[in-house]
Amino acid sequence: MKKTICSLLSVFLLLDAFLIFTPASAVNRTLCRDITKVCRITVGDKRIGYDATDGKENSYERYKNAEITVTSPEPIGGVYVVFDRIPPVWTLSYGDEKINCGKYGFIHEYQSVDKDRVTSLTLRFDSATSISEIHVISRGDRLPDFVQTWRPAEGPCDIMLLSCPSDDDQLFFAGSVPDAVNRGAEMQVCLFTNHWKTHTRMHEFLNGLWTCGLDRYPVMRLDPNAKTEAGGVSESPLRYVLDQPPMKWAVWL
Repeated sequence: MKKTICSLLSVFLLLDAFLIFTPASAVNRTLCRDITKVCRITVGDKRIGYDATDGKENSYERYKNAEITVTSPEPIGGVYVVFDRIPPVWTLSYGDEKINCGKYGFIHEYQSVDKDRVTSLTLRFDSATSISEIHVISRGDRLPDFVQTWRPAEGPCDIMLLSCPSDDDQLFFAGSVPDAVNRGAEMQVCLFTNHWKTHTRMHEFLNGLWTCGLDRYPVMRLDPNAKTEAGGVSESPLRYVLDQPPMKWAVWL
């Protein structure tokens, strides 16, 4: 009996210690939810195409230009757009707020809603765009793991990883990306090969880097038709590499 009481007391003491030394913000943090299925999403006066909300990155909807309206039964915390191709500059509007998006050409882009009680918003595209997925995210303190919030490829880096096919960063350089992240090093991945002919490869590339913990957006070939004498590599990633100041390490295959 004494042993049981002592064990219970030990459990309560440990629990009290956890609650005392754990910040209240960490204990009370709520996970944001994907509320897309309960929202009404329209393009003009029609519901958005099925392929933009089916949860599959290999399907997509194309628009010459579009005004996409999202209406939710509960406050919206943000919108996460997965583009099939590099998007044009676009705008997100709600209330009297108008936010310019697409500045960095992210094909996986999250935009937060900074006001508390927004239940309707509009995504406006003034030129052609191709959308794989739109996810409407609820308000909360922590985003779901699948939502990627990238930083632009700006400023110096400690390590630059130069990859030709988009699987080299995960196969031949296996462990390099998570190791750099765990060490707190600033890593920049540059991709030289064009994979825009397939509709999953670039998503797999970004998903792999994000899963490894990297949040600095990779430099990739922008124009599928651009060719140079350097093995068909466009000027974009090559110029980026040449313009960088001296760094600690550069690895390539």
